[in-house]
Amino acid sequence: MMRSVNLTLAALVAIGAAGACTRTDNRAADQTAMATPSPSPTAGAYARDDEPDAGDIAGNPARYAGQRVTLKSDVERVMPNGFFILDDNDILVLSQSGSPIEKQEVTVRGTVHTYSAPELKSRFSWFKSDAEIDAQYNNRAVIVADSITTADGRELVGGAALPAGSGAPDTSTTGRPRGDRP
Repeated sequence: MMRSVNLTLAALVAIGAAGACTRTDNRAADQTAMATPSPSPTAGAYARDDEPDAGDIAGNPARYAGQRVTLKSDVERVMPNGFFILDDNDILVLSQSGSPIEKQEVTVRGTVHTYSAPELKSRFSWFKSDAEIDAQYNNRAVIVADSITTADGRELVGGAALPAGSGAPDTSTTGRPRGDRP
């Protein structure tokens, strides 16, 4: 009888030890998985891991409205009034000053807005509406740029004016907002 108890006890110890090893192995695997982050869908040459890409912004403008973003892309088309379209997901960029040339690679930093000509006019004294753009981009995501940098490092948004993304009126030459100038 003693032998049977010893065998049973040995079996229980062996099973417990095997279970403990399995749990330890699983914990080690879990810790390794946590220590090695999975690749972000927005990671890559055109976005930081914590930034949305142009597709994210274009697909859900309301989610990103008001957020500062950085996008790197080629310029598809230059438009009137300091506007241009990025090749990546047809994102419209609005700029107070400075406009790149078509096919030029740029990095745009700015704030995401949902295109509404009346709202943009009320927020940015430099904004000039265009009927074609109004119709094409109404309620779509746009970037109001406060920085546009070319691939060779030239900054295209310049001058003494406040950054476009600030929402503040330009008082750089008269002390009065640009819209109030005679």
